[in-house]
Amino acid sequence: MSVSLYPNRLEIWSYGDLPLGLSIAALKTGDRSLPVNPDIAQVVFLRGWSNCSVGNRKMVEEFKGQGMPEPVWKKQTGGVCVTLRSRTAPGEIPKELNARKSLCSAA
Repeated sequence: MSVSLYPNRLEIWSYGDLPLGLSIAALKTGDRSLPVNPDIAQVVFLRGWSNCSVGNRKMVEEFKGQGMPEPVWKKQTGGVCVTLRSRTAPGEIPKELNARKSLCSAA
């Protein structure tokens, strides 16, 4: 598993393919749970979600509710990657911050 942090997105990649019969599209709808990575499944459970499919669906709902782009899953280099994008472009100050707050938090 790897986590990559960029100025405008977070990418989480996990080795392996989706379980047989589970598609990328099904991840967003939460119609079934077939966790491949028990470590990730445990974190999802500890966060209060009953299974991975519910966690994925809740993640999509939370991002939409905050006016942020939906998470994007794709098969990539022997694994599956989810990309979580911010609503601001690199270098852009979020509406919730003014220039002074942004500079203070960067220090």
